[in-house]
Amino acid sequence: TLTSPSNGSQTTDRTPQFTWTTSQPVPIVGGEIQIDDDPAFGSPTTGFGPYGYTPGTDLAPGTYYWRARQQGEVAWGPWSAPWSVTITP
Repeated sequence: TLTSPSNGSQTTDRTPQFTWTTSQPVPIVGGEIQIDDDPAFGSPTTGFGPYGYTPGTDLAPGTYYWRARQQGEVAWGPWSAPWSVTITP
């Protein structure tokens, strides 16, 4: 479940912290996020963290789509439904 930044929100923070949680009763050993200005995720930036990720470089102003998935002890879970966030100047 994606938690922050809220879907459709706007921020001036060029390196927002992206966070998510799980509702699964299995231990989580990893997580992956994709961030892209393309809603089809044609050329995403990928990051890793079990419950969150903060970009290491500034995002340019514009609208970004993001989704995440988590890895249990056996396999990766499915991608979340994508959310969007707009970085404003």
